[in-house]
Amino acid sequence: MVYFVRKITRAKWDINESLSTGEIPADGVTFDLRTQSNSLSLWQLESPSDKEIKNIAIALATAATRVDRMDLTWIEEVKLSKSGITIHKSDGRTPVESLKCNHVEIKNLDLERLCVIAKSIDEALTKNQYKRFTMKQITSIIAEAVREDIVTIDKLPDKIRELINRKLNS
Repeated sequence: MVYFVRKITRAKWDINESLSTGEIPADGVTFDLRTQSNSLSLWQLESPSDKEIKNIAIALATAATRVDRMDLTWIEEVKLSKSGITIHKSDGRTPVESLKCNHVEIKNLDLERLCVIAKSIDEALTKNQYKRFTMKQITSIIAEAVREDIVTIDKLPDKIRELINRKLNS
């Protein structure tokens, strides 16, 4: 089975006192499902194993300008394809060459399809299909990726490179 991963802000998807069970908070949708040219960026994996989820975290974290905590959720491809959503392969924006091919885009999104994605994410979160990485964990997995030559330290953004150099030299 194929899954698609999206970085989210977990707290924005939590139900608060003004919403009932089954209602999806608009803040989660508007903050985490921002589109550009009616497209949405996701990362593909074959199984939600710790290793594959960690690889997606590496791809995303090494493309950021700074290290921050990260929440990832994964949804089943079948949920999207049943709704007529098509996935297009595209190289991901990451300095990790071996992970660029795991990137996909959903194009030609409209409100109805975006709602399918939001509902799929809400369902995934209900099923505990998410993983939080702390700043410390993100720093450690980037340092590990550098040690294992998964990514070259010179390709990391300045602030991340400085932090990882300190970690590697401590």
